Amino acid sequence: VVGTSRYGQNLYEVVNAIKSSNPGSMAVVFGGPYAGLIEICKRQGVDAKELFDVVVNTIPNQGTATVRTEEALVATLALLNVLLRG
Repeated sequence: VVGTSRYGQNLYEVVNAIKSSNPGSMAVVFGGPYAGLIEICKRQGVDAKELFDVVVNTIPNQGTATVRTEEALVATLALLNVLLRG
């Protein structure tokens, strides 16, 4: 299970760990329009590290406080597709 957050690790730092796990399937979790993934977890009293195998930032240096979920979805899935299938 992969979480996405602007506070996550750079994708290149964790791609080898993801590849070596040889995932047959993968769930990718995004934040919402009013709160990011880390904020949602904190609000529920849960550490994101407990819920996700890895939390990645797929849009580093985004230059804005938030990225719209639909933009993050396309960017993240495109990166994961190239890195895991390439």
